Amino acid sequence: HPISSGLVLLTSGPDVAQADARAAGIAACLTKPVQLSRLQAALQTLVAGDPERPTTPAEPDHPDRGRVLVVDDAELNQLVATGILEHLGYTVDVADDGIQALDALARASYDAVLMDVHMPRLDGYQATAEIRRREAAGPRTPIIAMTAGAIEGDRERCLAAGMDDYVSKPVAREALAAALNRWVPVR
Repeated sequence: HPISSGLVLLTSGPDVAQADARAAGIAACLTKPVQLSRLQAALQTLVAGDPERPTTPAEPDHPDRGRVLVVDDAELNQLVATGILEHLGYTVDVADDGIQALDALARASYDAVLMDVHMPRLDGYQATAEIRRREAAGPRTPIIAMTAGAIEGDRERCLAAGMDDYVSKPVAREALAAALNRWVPVR
């Protein structure tokens, strides 16, 4: 039946009793390794809510905040970032890699770009360098790096590549909101 709480537990241990999970506020338990299709189905059900219980859609925290391009090759990361951004009041477009990001930026302007650093074809560092080359002396689009790497020096490497800020994956709503607040003016 539909999930009604906001937490999904990914576990590699023994099964957690459904009653214990519900008592702890956990909507669903999935055993690792999790098939992407099962995780996606659980998240979609979670976001959709219980159709038998009427709910009012959540209002964004800041309506009409601007337009953000999410650049990431992982569909799950795209879904998470898009969900957070839309809740914060941003309009979101998605690109699967640096090449698609460059194409999107050639067609439209964005208030910010969330850029994964490790992607096939054209990674975030190379894409950022090309964006900065194309911008030359014109307006500069804020680029916020998203990386799972917690290696010392990652932040410095992102900034040296021309990125303006850095958030770690998994992306936390508060960290992303804070980074965007530093770079995107409130409308």
